Amino acid sequence: MVGNVSQLFIVRHPQYDEIWNRIRRCHMSLQTRGRIENLRVVGVSGVGKSTLLKQYKSAHPSVFNTHYTEVPVVYAEVPAMPTSKQLAINLLKGLGCEDLKGTAPQMWERFLTLAKSCKVSLLIIDEAQHFVDQGKLATYSSAADLLKQKLTELNCPVVFAGAPRSKLLFSGNNQLRSRFKASVNFYPFRIRTSIELQRFRGVIASICSQFTESERRFLISDAVVERFFYATDGIYRNLVDLIDGVTLLKEDGGVVDKKVLSQAYRETIHASASGGNDPFGDEFDFRRLTEVNEPYFPSPIDGDNHEVY
Repeated sequence: MVGNVSQLFIVRHPQYDEIWNRIRRCHMSLQTRGRIENLRVVGVSGVGKSTLLKQYKSAHPSVFNTHYTEVPVVYAEVPAMPTSKQLAINLLKGLGCEDLKGTAPQMWERFLTLAKSCKVSLLIIDEAQHFVDQGKLATYSSAADLLKQKLTELNCPVVFAGAPRSKLLFSGNNQLRSRFKASVNFYPFRIRTSIELQRFRGVIASICSQFTESERRFLISDAVVERFFYATDGIYRNLVDLIDGVTLLKEDGGVVDKKVLSQAYRETIHASASGGNDPFGDEFDFRRLTEVNEPYFPSPIDGDNHEVY
C-alpha cells in the first residue's frame, strides 16, 4: 500500500522558508539584539501555517537535564472558546505539564513559573482567530487582555498565528497591536508568472514522488499542472487531499489520467463538480472556482483565498 500522502510529505518552498526565517529571527531577537521582537503570521486555512509552526517546535525539542527540563519552544492553540482558564490549560499542555487542576489564576501562575524554570525562549500561539469567531471579540476581549498581560510577564518573544480575520483582534486592541507590529503573510500558491508556475509544479512533483516516472511526468505536464491549481485554488492541504484521492484510486486499479483526477476531485473536494466547473473535464474554461456553490466562493469572514491580507 502506498500510504497516506499527507502523512509522508511536507514540502519546503521559498515562502515556507521565508516565514521559517522570520520566526527564527523573532525567536533569537532577545538573545541576539537584547530586545523582544514579536510576530504575527496570517494565512487562510490550509496553506500550511500550523504545519510550519509545529515543525518549528519539533526542530527545538525539550532537553532533559538532571534537575529540570528545558523547553525552548512552546506551541499552543487558542481554544474554540478562549476563556482565561482554557487558555491557561492549553499553554500548560504545550509546556508538557500534566497538572491541569485549579482555578484560572492558579493555572496562570503555574504556567509562568514553569515557563521561566524551563527556560522557554519562544511562545507560539496558533488559531488566534478563535478570539473573534462568530462575533465573540467583545465576549473574549478580557481573555485577550489577560493573555497580553501574562505575555509581558513572561518576557520572551511570541508568535501569534491565525486566519485573516484574526487581524480584528489587533485592530481592536491598541496595546496588543503595539506589541505585534511585525507581520508576515502566508499565501496559497499562485501561477501568475512562469516562476510561480514552476514552483507549483515542483511541489506537485515532490508530493507525487511515490508514483511511477511516467505518472509523475503526466501529473506535472503542462496539460495537467494548471488544472491542479484551479482544482485546489493553490491551497496546500487541498493539493495533498486531492493527490491522496488519486493514490487511493490507483491502489484500486485506476489508471492515472484525467478521468481518475476528475473522480478524485469529486471525492475529495467538490462532490457536485461537472461540466465547466470540473477542472479535469474537457469543458473546463481555466478559471478560479469562486462562484456561488463552488468550492472557493469567498468567505464572508476571511474573504477570497488570494486576497491581499
